[in-house]
Amino acid sequence: MKKYLLLFITLLNTSAFGAVDYNIKAVTRSYPVALSFIGTLGYGQKLWGQESGPLYGYVRPSAYFQTSGVINGAGVQLDFFPISFLGFYGGAKKIKRSTDDLGSFNCLTTICNGTMSRNYIGSKLGLAFKSIFLFIDGKSENVEVDDRVGIFAEETGTLLGQSGGDKLTQVTGISGIELNKELSFGILVQHSQMDKLKNKSVMTLGISRMKFDKWGLLLGAGQFHTRQSSDHFTVMALLTWTGAKGIQLL
Repeated sequence: MKKYLLLFITLLNTSAFGAVDYNIKAVTRSYPVALSFIGTLGYGQKLWGQESGPLYGYVRPSAYFQTSGVINGAGVQLDFFPISFLGFYGGAKKIKRSTDDLGSFNCLTTICNGTMSRNYIGSKLGLAFKSIFLFIDGKSENVEVDDRVGIFAEETGTLLGQSGGDKLTQVTGISGIELNKELSFGILVQHSQMDKLKNKSVMTLGISRMKFDKWGLLLGAGQFHTRQSSDHFTVMALLTWTGAKGIQLL
């Protein structure tokens, strides 16, 4: 993670022209129960393109912090978008879990606490035609517990990871229709799967997204298909405050 942080600082110091972006998010989910706050600070440097419109490319280092009280973490990320609606990213983060109660996990037989290292790469694609939009985010993440040995809990997908480390593949797709700049409706599907210790989960939600000046609110309700192949009703809310948007489109 140190090398990513050094790269982040270097790019901030060497960029002659760019735009700062920062936001704070609060996300909650009823099943599995989750509540988290995330703060992000980034700096986007345009590489080419016009002053307006989607035809431009950029690079963007960022740093972020997240907390839910008993689960806290920090990380850095580097985005490279050769064009504003298609890009790639990579990053690293450390997560400290101080709990022996992670909802759907049996923490007597599964590692629920300790420090986790997460290194990842991914790509994003956003497309729109008139009022119809499509967004896809695919990520491959190496996950391991630093100071414990045994099968561990992975709370974002509510999955189990192999002792010594596992690879999490997560694909999120959103498709819908924008009624106006302030209101849109759609469907969100998130598929999560572990590579070594084979187990997966799928969350499918009907969503509405609202925007009010610097605030954004996403509400969703639907089904969570667990690693044990049981289905549960779930609702989710994501509240975002954007202090500065920067140059990123997605």
